[in-house]
Amino acid sequence: MSLHCQKSAKGDKVNTHKFKADIHQVKMTALDGFARARSAPMDREDTEAMAIEPPFFEKYKAILQSSANEKEKPSTVEGFEELELPLIDLSHLNLGPPERQECIEKMGQAAIEWGFFQIVNHGVPDDLLNRLKQEQIKVFQQPFDKKSENNFLNLSVQSYRWGNPLATSLRNLSWSEALHISLKDISKMDEYNKLRDRKIPKFVSFPNPIWSMLHIGLSNLILVPYILHVVAWYNVLMLPPTCQTRRRPYRWRYFDGTSDQMPSAMAPCRCLHHLISITVACLTQCAFEFASDRQHGLNFTLIRQHDPSTIEEYAEKANFLAQRLAEYLAQNLGIKANYFQENCSPSSSSLRMNRYPPCPYPSMMFGIIPHTDTDFLTIVSQDQVGGLQLKRNGRWVSVKPNPKALVVNIGDFYQALSNGVYKSITHRVIANQETERYSAAYFYCPTYETVIESCSKPSLYKKFSFKEYREQIQKDVKATGDKVGLSRFLL
Repeated sequence: MSLHCQKSAKGDKVNTHKFKADIHQVKMTALDGFARARSAPMDREDTEAMAIEPPFFEKYKAILQSSANEKEKPSTVEGFEELELPLIDLSHLNLGPPERQECIEKMGQAAIEWGFFQIVNHGVPDDLLNRLKQEQIKVFQQPFDKKSENNFLNLSVQSYRWGNPLATSLRNLSWSEALHISLKDISKMDEYNKLRDRKIPKFVSFPNPIWSMLHIGLSNLILVPYILHVVAWYNVLMLPPTCQTRRRPYRWRYFDGTSDQMPSAMAPCRCLHHLISITVACLTQCAFEFASDRQHGLNFTLIRQHDPSTIEEYAEKANFLAQRLAEYLAQNLGIKANYFQENCSPSSSSLRMNRYPPCPYPSMMFGIIPHTDTDFLTIVSQDQVGGLQLKRNGRWVSVKPNPKALVVNIGDFYQALSNGVYKSITHRVIANQETERYSAAYFYCPTYETVIESCSKPSLYKKFSFKEYREQIQKDVKATGDKVGLSRFLL
C-alpha cells in the first residue's frame, strides 16, 4: 500500500472514530437533559401535562441507555424527500360512465404503483372530522393512570396501547399511544360520557323545541318539586267552591316581596299563575343547563331521536366508504361485486385513534415503527403536523399532508386477494420533537373465519384465514419483536 493510501486510510479511521464519539455524546446529552427535566421541580400545569404522558423514559430506560452506550451511527429519520400521493376525486364517480371508469382506473393504478392514494369529496363531513379530533384530544388528555385501566371507557382489555411492550431496541420502539376500538365494542362506550364534566342523557324526539327542553329537565329531575307544586294547587282548584271559600284567601306574592289578597272569584287563575311560573322557571333552568354544557365544550342537538357518539358516527361513514372503495378496486381484478359484503361486517373492522407525543430524541426512534397493515384497506384521517413516510422504490419518502383529503392504503389481505397486483406498502411515522400529532386509522377487515384466496392463477400465496394470519403475526412479534407478514404465506 502506498504512503498516500496509508495516510488516507488512517485519516478516515480517525474521522470515523470522531464521528462515533460525537454521536455518543449527542445521545448522552439528550438522555441526561431529559432525565433532568423529569426530576426538576414543576408547577401545576407542568405536573398535569406530565400526568397524561405514558412513562416512556421509565419503561424503556434500559433500552435508551443501552443505545446511548453503543458506538454505531443511529438510523436517522430526517431529511427525506416530500411527495404528494395520487389524488382521487370521488365526485367523478357520480358523473357519466367515462368519468366514472376513469376514476376507478386511477384508483387501481395508484394501488398498483404506490399502494397509497388520497381522496377528496369522500362524503365524510369536515365538521365530523374536526369533532373526531376533539374526541381524541379528550381521550388522550386523561391521566395515564386512568387510560391504562383495564376497563377504560368500558372497552376490552388492552384497547389502550402505548410504546411496544416487546421492544428490545430503538428499532422496534414506537413513541406513541393509541386507543384501538373494535366496532362491536363501540356500543359499550356509554361510559365514554364520563370523560365529560357531566352525564348527558339520550334525547327523544318532540315536535316542539320547548317540549324537548322540558324533557331535558325531566331527565335531570329538575321538575320534580315543580310538578308536586302543580299537583297540590290542582287539587285546590278542583275543590267545590264551598270548600274553597273556607280556606285562607290566596295571596299573590310579587318578586319584590309584597303581596295582595286575591279574591275568591279569581281562584281559576291560581293554577294558571303557577303553570306560568313553573314554565318560566323550568325553561330558565334548562337554559342554564344547556349553557353550562355548551361552556364545557359539549355539542348536542335537542331534537334528535338517536344521538350516536362522534366515534360511532365516523366509524359508520368510514365503513361505508371503505366498502365502496374496496368494491371499485375489485372491478379492475374481476372479483365478484358482493365479495366484501359477504366477508366483511362492520363488527369485524376497527378504529385506531393515535397520538404521537413530542419526542426528545426524534432522530433515534419512530412514532410508529415500519410496518404493513393487515386489513384490506385503511382509511386515515390526519392533522397537518405530518410525519407519515412510506417506502417507494426502495427508499423512504415523506407524505405531504393534505387538509382536505383522507389517505387510503392497501393492506396485506388485498395484496393477497389481488395475487400481488395491489401493493401493501411498508410505512412508518417519524417522531416530532416539538409538536404532538393526531391521526385516526379505520381498518377494513374481514371476519375471522374468512379465507383469503388469490383471485388469479398461478397463486403467489397459499390460502389462509384472518384467524390464521393473526396467530402467525402474534408468534412472529413474540419471537422477533416485528411482524413478518405475507412472506410467511408465500408458495
